[in-house]
Amino acid sequence: MGLQLDVVEKNLLSALVLPQAQIGACTVKPLGANNGIQPFAGASPIYAGSTLVGAVGVSGDGIDQDDMVGFLGLQRASSSDVIKGAVGHAPKAIRSDRLGLRYAQCPQSPFVSSDAQNVCAGF
Repeated sequence: MGLQLDVVEKNLLSALVLPQAQIGACTVKPLGANNGIQPFAGASPIYAGSTLVGAVGVSGDGIDQDDMVGFLGLQRASSSDVIKGAVGHAPKAIRSDRLGLRYAQCPQSPFVSSDAQNVCAGF
């Protein structure tokens, strides 16, 4: 939901505040696609260095959990003894968060009966 909201938020708010205004497109242009983009939460691209080699995707209880599980699953796999950093998340220089968009949507307090906070921070 983070990326979906980020690319439509400005035009959505404009349409709600000024319903008579001609918006023209659904989304803003930070991704080079000013209309028709439909991202889904719950997937993380897999990179080997700066080369995209695949993706991991999850669908379950809700989109925040989907994004968190995909993101943290790749993070933990890439730091495991088996993979040892051979693959991992996109290099920070090319992530969507460079454009003011969210790279992964992770709940502030994601676990029931736990004090864990910001479990996606720092990756």
